[in-house]
Amino acid sequence: MPGFLLHVGATVQCAHAGQATPVAPNPRVTVGGQPIVTLPGSYTVAGCTMPPPTAGNGPYRNVR
Repeated sequence: MPGFLLHVGATVQCAHAGQATPVAPNPRVTVGGQPIVTLPGSYTVAGCTMPPPTAGNGPYRNVR
């Protein structure tokens, strides 16, 4: 599984400054005591300024 490796406490933002939280971290592998996640994995995005589909191409689910 190639890709960037991050711990769950890393700051990840969407292109529109929304805060991304990983959906499925891997608890078997840790970095600094925190579970890891790969950058191409699934994320829940909160605070994206782009409207969701039909009005724009922002996240399908904008969590607040």
